Amino acid sequence: MTNRKEQKYESGVPHVTRQTDLNSVMTLWDKIDISPKEIQRQFVADKDKDWMPDFIADIFCGEDLGVVVISLQNKIYKVEWKGSEKTVQYKLLDGQQRLTMLWLFTHDEVLVQEGTMIFDDNKRACDIGNMLWSDIKRKFPTVADKFLSRGVLIKEYGEKD
Repeated sequence: MTNRKEQKYESGVPHVTRQTDLNSVMTLWDKIDISPKEIQRQFVADKDKDWMPDFIADIFCGEDLGVVVISLQNKIYKVEWKGSEKTVQYKLLDGQQRLTMLWLFTHDEVLVQEGTMIFDDNKRACDIGNMLWSDIKRKFPTVADKFLSRGVLIKEYGEKD
């Protein structure tokens, strides 16, 4: 007897799921409406002062970033985000808290959690606790490169075949 799960839902919307890295996601930021009002709640991760530094430390330590879900729009449009206007072609459906925290970190607005130790490729301990992104890039470039190469799964709806 075979134990088969019946698929309950099937999306008729074309989509693709692809593995990429954090560096690629960062280059895509300018094309994504990170906080579309009709879909996303307000950014709340900054309400707990320890949550953002802990999240960043977790990513450095190898924690999974989860799936980022975006939707290709029929028309490009302009939005304001973090004080700048940008022209976007995607709406973010899932991942706002994570992407916003990563943006804040890579723009030196969030420190890594105190006491965070990372080992570089030569197995040397690197104390990155209480450091800004620009300091990590300068002092520990291989650790920064490894951070940027962290895998991210993107599910993109509206992707044309």
